[in-house]
Amino acid sequence: MTDRIKEIENLLPDRLKNSLFSGMFGFRVTYDGLEEIRLRCAQPPEIRFKGKDYRTDKVIIAPQDIRQCLEYMSHYSLYAFQEEIRQGYLTVRGGHRIGVLGHAVLENGIVTGQTSLSFLNIRVAHEKIGCADTVMDFVCKDGVLKHTLIISPPCCGKTTLLRDIVRQLSQGSVIPAKKVCVVDERSEIAACVDGIPQNHLGERTDVIDCCPKAEGMLMVIRAMSPDIVAVDEIGGKKDIEAIESVIHCGCIVIGTVHGADVKELYQKPELGALLKRGVFGRLIVLSGKNGAGTVQECLEL
Repeated sequence: MTDRIKEIENLLPDRLKNSLFSGMFGFRVTYDGLEEIRLRCAQPPEIRFKGKDYRTDKVIIAPQDIRQCLEYMSHYSLYAFQEEIRQGYLTVRGGHRIGVLGHAVLENGIVTGQTSLSFLNIRVAHEKIGCADTVMDFVCKDGVLKHTLIISPPCCGKTTLLRDIVRQLSQGSVIPAKKVCVVDERSEIAACVDGIPQNHLGERTDVIDCCPKAEGMLMVIRAMSPDIVAVDEIGGKKDIEAIESVIHCGCIVIGTVHGADVKELYQKPELGALLKRGVFGRLIVLSGKNGAGTVQECLEL
């Protein structure tokens, strides 16, 4: 775990490097419990630790602190990350994801970049190998895969669960190993850095990184002939149309969607129509009832 702590310390401004994990917040911060570090110009740093937010008045973040962070995160080549900054996030080694906000630059109403970067949110990666163990028998019930949807409110572990399902299907932990393609629009599933996944997705998994979901789903079908296509946070009409194309090609779709329960999904026009037609045969509903990743129910339609 020392190496993981170093990954985080190496992203921080110099005056926070040695103090974050050694009492700055009045208690010992451990990597296992650390979820987020928020740095805002002219404000004290804030962390989210074991589901609760903590601030300290011992330090006020200055513009040079933000600049140092960005230099460390980009290896002193911030110009090489302009597209990521335009989109509002960077992914760094270890799979950690940094939200970046400042002054938006617009051209014809379209965001083309950001300047005066002043707000950072370091989302600490916590890959949980084996977290899908409790649902794999359901996902692979009777040795048969069906299109599966993971339903979850924000911050309740849907991406983490999807990642481990992908790993286990790719490795053949329950049924014979499958070829899986991950469409990772926000670099949250694989967390690729220089094209290499930082998270474990199995030996038979291919990834298209930072590609819009709808376009990416069609690309992987054409390019890689997968058995399974995995996609996070299914949303609008284009996503639904792409899913239907994937299904028509004979591939299994395993995806996630924001929602408190199944009833809420039926109220979404495009996705609700798919559910009414019985396209998704299996639903996994998560909640935060007993902490992130709580499996509330598994439903077969």
